Amino acid sequence: MIKLLPAVAVICVAALAVPAGFPNSSAGGASSAPQRRQSKSQKEAEKDKAKAGKLLCTVIGSFLLSAPGGFSDIKSSRDFDASNAQWVAYESAVTFPGARHCTVFTDRETGENTYVTCRMAIPPDKMTGDAFKKWNLELINAIKPCLPKSWTPHVDDQHHPDGYFSMEEDDPGPRIEVALETTPGGKPKEMRINFYRR
Repeated sequence: MIKLLPAVAVICVAALAVPAGFPNSSAGGASSAPQRRQSKSQKEAEKDKAKAGKLLCTVIGSFLLSAPGGFSDIKSSRDFDASNAQWVAYESAVTFPGARHCTVFTDRETGENTYVTCRMAIPPDKMTGDAFKKWNLELINAIKPCLPKSWTPHVDDQHHPDGYFSMEEDDPGPRIEVALETTPGGKPKEMRINFYRR
């Protein structure tokens, strides 16, 4: 497997929080107006959550469909700042929800090896170690329903966290990796989502 340089872009679809509950009515048994408002707020939150999940799956599907063609159909303008001696970088026309940006990297020498990386914008409340790791797991769990049922966590000679998905073993198809990076002291450094052509 090709050793890829750290790259860009990430998606984060966080479940929308349900608004705090309204005070309970002291009248036993009868439905109070605050309770009805709370029920309505919960339903709206569930609808928003379902909408966010649908958007996430649509974006993931766009990247997977683009992978066999080397992501050529989503390449936008050149990103000279992200380019280096090995990789030519392009801005991606598709961006994950919650990502600061996504970048398509193409091997400068062969033009064949390609991948996309999306850097997540880390919310202030996720900047502690435990919250950062929990957010990582939430993102992995949000991605799972968007993948074909035959996909499984990928196992090879490299160590990968739980958020590494691919088609079945030995299948040359695309792969997705949720990469979590912390400092040597355990502080959150970066989360990104990588899409590999194969």
